[in-house]
Amino acid sequence: MATATFRRTGPVRIRLALPGLLAMLGLRQLIERIPGAEVASTVSTRDALLRALREQRPDVLVADPGLLAEEVSPGMLVGIRVLHISPHPHARPATRNHACGFVSERSELERVCEALEIITGCTVAHGQRGDCVSCPLSKSLKPAPLPVLTRRESEVFALISRGKGPTAIGQELGLSIKTIETHRENIKRKLGLSCSMDLVDLARRWSRGESIDDAFPARPAPNGVRRPPA
Repeated sequence: MATATFRRTGPVRIRLALPGLLAMLGLRQLIERIPGAEVASTVSTRDALLRALREQRPDVLVADPGLLAEEVSPGMLVGIRVLHISPHPHARPATRNHACGFVSERSELERVCEALEIITGCTVAHGQRGDCVSCPLSKSLKPAPLPVLTRRESEVFALISRGKGPTAIGQELGLSIKTIETHRENIKRKLGLSCSMDLVDLARRWSRGESIDDAFPARPAPNGVRRPPA
């Protein structure tokens, strides 16, 4: 399949959607150093982002995943290249169909600059996602690894952290509710959790970037291996 490209008639318009003022100012300074790029507008709340997307569509949206909830539908992002940036290294967009990449605010400055330059200089038309497989940014969308959990269990855990229930998770991953429930039970067993409420609480803490290694110190080691006494 031939790569679909587009021609620019002016600067690349970038909208910043971040809750933190310092992060906003820092990214603006980085973007101003990129030839042919300009910050079209900045917003710091979800409501402001919704209004801005309805009024004016940028070429690139650099946003905290927390501001892109269900109210921001994929249809509102058609034609916009989206880079997620968050202070929480575990955070990832729940779906990949409207995101080009992810970078943590805790990343090295060089990594953040590289991500901005890649998404600003991209000439692949949005919607031709098959052409983006080789893009370095696409690899950044993979969920952060979790100890003791399988890849699929990690995906389920990440969706739980975003408040998704079994039905929504099943639709997201193309799996039955029964399969999702089995994954949830396996996750609880591996993490030594006794109820679904503890699972949701732990998942949300993880999504905020908090370490969960010591959250439940009494949880059993994987595969039934006994932990040495403290």
